[in-house]
Amino acid sequence: MTYEEYKKSNLDLSALGFMRGDEDGGYMCDPVGARVLGWCGVDGIHFSTVSGCEVVFAISPMNFYDHDVQPVAKDFDEFLSLLLTCRDTAAIEQAWLMDADAFADFVNGVEVTDDVKAALDALKDAGVDEMSVVDAYRILRERAGSFDVKRLEFPPEYYENMPEPTPVWSIDYDGDVDDGETRVDKSFEWCGETWRVLAYHDFKKGLLVDVMRVPDPEILATFQYKYGDPESLTGEARERAEEEDPFSSAPRAELTVNGETLHQSRMSCIYHVPETDNVDTYAAAAKEHYGIGDETFVIYRAAFNSKRGRGGRKISSMSLTLSAEQKLVTLSTFSPTGAGGSVKFTTLDGVEHTLTVTSLCDSVLDMPNVNGYEFPTAAVEMEYEIVPPADVTVTDANGGDSPKYDARKNELSVIGGADGPTSFIFSRKQTKPGVVTSNPRFSRTRVTWCVRERDTRTKPVTLDII
Repeated sequence: MTYEEYKKSNLDLSALGFMRGDEDGGYMCDPVGARVLGWCGVDGIHFSTVSGCEVVFAISPMNFYDHDVQPVAKDFDEFLSLLLTCRDTAAIEQAWLMDADAFADFVNGVEVTDDVKAALDALKDAGVDEMSVVDAYRILRERAGSFDVKRLEFPPEYYENMPEPTPVWSIDYDGDVDDGETRVDKSFEWCGETWRVLAYHDFKKGLLVDVMRVPDPEILATFQYKYGDPESLTGEARERAEEEDPFSSAPRAELTVNGETLHQSRMSCIYHVPETDNVDTYAAAAKEHYGIGDETFVIYRAAFNSKRGRGGRKISSMSLTLSAEQKLVTLSTFSPTGAGGSVKFTTLDGVEHTLTVTSLCDSVLDMPNVNGYEFPTAAVEMEYEIVPPADVTVTDANGGDSPKYDARKNELSVIGGADGPTSFIFSRKQTKPGVVTSNPRFSRTRVTWCVRERDTRTKPVTLDII
């Protein structure tokens, strides 16, 4: 059942804590574009959707920025199924406070008066599906983590009155509660920096390992002096800054447990840079939890799925292997004016090479106008040869031009012929050795090219944890 169908119906769900009323919430924590679906009648609690989104949110003004807006259902139909199962909106709004057993006790403890029974029967007669209490709790937990509330826009006064967040340390694995943290506190040197395995966490679905890296202070200072704020840079300078950024890469991890090798399924990062104004509160909580000093650090949290895992397993041996990301390193940049131009560069193994341009010509890309956007079409194609041959990549050092929007051209046009439309080429990569096309621009320009090589010099490191 949709909300519009519900509005036209005679359903009275007030006995379940869901009452009709003003669709304008009027509270500071109501997201911009929110429409109230129903009211609970206590503490201003109500349920809303937001324009452009079918997700149902529980709005709890008294929670003061802590769970004041929570996703509880993917759409109104699922919300009614949850309401039919839970018998009261209180269980839906407060599910985040309970574990599965407490939630079941709460639902089963709802008094089924004649009015409640009449409302439940009316929902069933309207075709709303009932689910098990176990499924209801699972769905509420899944919905809570399926939508980032920070994506919503709130009124200005919401942000103006937002209190400073309190650092809170918590850890889970896809909703699973931590079955136990085991401290490791083993340090090692790798890539010229100090690393430390802090702890591992055992879950039913697998394991998490927290590994801390302390970047070289001299490298950090040099980078800051050289580039300042990288976000303010453009073109080739920004490309160089991203290559040299001490925080721009993360290692790949493998964990060998009792002889079984587990490959990293994902990795997240926690950054702490004391000199900055905006210190991540979770990083501050991690700092306190692990007793880390005031230095700049990165914590890499690697997740490992384990089909055999049931949590609390007996681990007799464990080793962690880290492999460095193979970053592209710029060896040289050049801007030839025509065929015959050349540039010398030295690869990471110390061998000198010469790149000679054999052809340099203009290229026009076939591009559509899509929904009012005009795309750049002017490009430069370069053919070249490298002596002696080298395993490098040659690319445009700059990003090219962004599409332009013109509301008067809000239509799709295709350049084509008798045999069908021409392919849309929105970008070109190096299709064969020795030929490369620049990023498109709106007008002909002299292109700066860069020669890059993937850095494979850093060898993996293995640390025995147990």
